[in-house]
Amino acid sequence: MTSIRYATMLVGMRLTQASRRTALTESVAGEIRAEMARQRITQRDMARRLEVIEAWLSRRLNGHVSLNLDELEQISKALQIPMVELIRRAEERVTHK
Repeated sequence: MTSIRYATMLVGMRLTQASRRTALTESVAGEIRAEMARQRITQRDMARRLEVIEAWLSRRLNGHVSLNLDELEQISKALQIPMVELIRRAEERVTHK
């Protein structure tokens, strides 16, 4: 295999992995929004529960800023749902597309 072909293959793999991470990140945010809707929790109410400003939450739920694990744990506790359950549901969404 030529070095150019190998480099092209590696770039393609990285792009695929990055796309999956992006899809999973967006799916987690979508699952949080869905769970909030199921529980009839508004974004304003969730922000109050988390003791953050609404814009902070909005940026994360709309994918402008990625959630880190600490934030995801905080949100899952506010929703009273295990963090792993949110991730499982989100991953299921990604793999079934």
